[in-house]
Amino acid sequence: MTEASDLGIRMVQANAASVWRSFVPVYAVVVALALSTVDVAPWLPATAIFWLKPWLDRSVLFALSRAVFGQSTTWIDLWRAARPVWCSRLAVTLSLRRLSPWRSYTLPIEQLEGQLGAALRARRRTILGGQHAELAHRRLADVQGLAAIRGKGLELVCTLGTGFGTAWFRDGVLLPHMDLAHLAMHSKDDFDVIVGDTTRREIGTRRWNNRIRKLIAVLETVFSFDHLYLGGGNSACIDFRLPRNVTIVSNDAGMEGGAFAWKHLPKK
Repeated sequence: MTEASDLGIRMVQANAASVWRSFVPVYAVVVALALSTVDVAPWLPATAIFWLKPWLDRSVLFALSRAVFGQSTTWIDLWRAARPVWCSRLAVTLSLRRLSPWRSYTLPIEQLEGQLGAALRARRRTILGGQHAELAHRRLADVQGLAAIRGKGLELVCTLGTGFGTAWFRDGVLLPHMDLAHLAMHSKDDFDVIVGDTTRREIGTRRWNNRIRKLIAVLETVFSFDHLYLGGGNSACIDFRLPRNVTIVSNDAGMEGGAFAWKHLPKK
């Protein structure tokens, strides 16, 4: 989830013009209406703006979802999509789930995917729950690799974040592969534990870098990759010189790869 937060911030920075063009008019109207209640109670304007924040977030998410596919957003675009963006599941958003600590992660499911009932509950579990969240982390390497690879030879993509995700590509094609995260490297600990974020915090970044250096050597000896790409939030913590066939890739590649996969889904 930390990777998702980092990526969200980067996307807002990269698409600030679209976000402001669509968000500011909505926010200005909300603020004006909220200020009109000041005579009723001095605390009411601030409370109203605070309570409506999940609804305001929908306009930002709309602009970012279009930015993934290279589309800019204006106030007119938002107005044309007003009904699905502003009105869907409004009562639940401003009542039962207003104070949910997970709404930043579940809002994209509810707004962009249009899931309902059992399908919606299953997607929420995928994002927030135990083994499902771990699986989602593994697949992050797949979609990040789609944007990072060169499409030549045997390429390995590894994500360093909460855990350790991997994806293999041969000549640009994603291959079925074993989950290297659970390959034991020392005693009973696997890669997921040895280079995961919890371990990095416990042993410090310096010792963690030593482990990453050894990990790269092991992967190259065992799998003889042509190129290795390192992504994920903790790839930014690497502070040693990498071999020529190892590259750190931006977290933005995860969103770009997801967009690529979506565009190339088989037509039904």
